[in-house]
Amino acid sequence: SMQGLDYSPKSRFDIEKHIGNEVVERGHFDFLEGKFFAAEVTDLFGTKTESEKRGNLIQNMKIAEGEKDGTALGDALYGAIASLNKFVNKDGKKRILLFTDGQNNKGHLDPETAVDNARKVGIVIHTIAIGNKDLVLFPVKKGDKTVLEMTEVGRASENVRGLADKTGGKHFIVENENDLGQIVAELLPVL
Repeated sequence: SMQGLDYSPKSRFDIEKHIGNEVVERGHFDFLEGKFFAAEVTDLFGTKTESEKRGNLIQNMKIAEGEKDGTALGDALYGAIASLNKFVNKDGKKRILLFTDGQNNKGHLDPETAVDNARKVGIVIHTIAIGNKDLVLFPVKKGDKTVLEMTEVGRASENVRGLADKTGGKHFIVENENDLGQIVAELLPVL
């Protein structure tokens, strides 16, 4: 679904990378670790990664395909919680920023249980829902060609808002590309 062209000509994935870069470049963090998730969770960068390399790693992310496609929200949250439990920021706060365009449909761990665990140890989860339409232009392979077709791909639903609400976090919805600057401006002070 990350290939959906809700923000034509940009995809959901392009928007996710744009926001990720803005946060990494403009934020000041004691601890920052990036995880990329689709059907599986991968460490994108660690806390010791130089800031200019972080942006390159974000820009070079590729959309998962085939069996690796999907949304493992629970697995991603558990991985982030495990990382945060090893580190304490100078301000004592622990925060997760979750970008997603969908619902948990892969992985082994339940996002609701992960959120309960996060809340118990004082971790705040902020969410950014990417994807503003259920029916979008989507690249579809037809033989040896790729064509754009209107396709039902869904969007980040209220359950994503619930992940933030249950931990006292903020929830943002990217309705259009013009929202990006405002979202980043509101987000940075709480990270």
